[in-house]
Amino acid sequence: MEKPFYSLREAARLAGVPEENLRRSVLLGEIVATPVADDRQYLVAASELSRYRGKKSTSSTPEPRERFFCLAAFAIVAILSVGPLFICLWIGSFQEVDYFCGNCTRTLHTTRLRQTVLITHRIEAGPFSRLVQRVYPAPCRHEWISFREGGNRWRRLMTMEKEGVLSVIPESDGVGRVEFIRGVLRRTAP
Repeated sequence: MEKPFYSLREAARLAGVPEENLRRSVLLGEIVATPVADDRQYLVAASELSRYRGKKSTSSTPEPRERFFCLAAFAIVAILSVGPLFICLWIGSFQEVDYFCGNCTRTLHTTRLRQTVLITHRIEAGPFSRLVQRVYPAPCRHEWISFREGGNRWRRLMTMEKEGVLSVIPESDGVGRVEFIRGVLRRTAP
């Protein structure tokens, strides 16, 4: 059976707060208590104590659950403030490099992470791949040339095609056309 009144020390223990905090609440009028002969002691009614348990004292230490939410909020703020910086640095480490084959004019598109880890690659038919495949039906042993290194040769070949230079070589001479294309793409001098 619950007691109708508790001493200040018992009430503080039951409420889970320091005795001084409970005494301060009595003096400020937050809790109604009956004074006893000793001016420093009070009798706190059980009904007042149950009402006080629902309140949180401002000087009490946070409970583990409150600590968890504070740390979680701090982590979220830290991630939202520093996260975009790391994402920008990480995205900047991606490279897209394109190559063309000096034999069959196929193109290779790659995405790398810091020049070492290959993320994706895709090979597509080039503008003269059908012609090369018709003349040399065997699988190609690709000689990949980076567009950074040989881009001017690729552009030169496309310009020759637009200007009709390849039409000078008869269509019946497929081998001659393919060798001309390969010669333009493989030439080391710009």
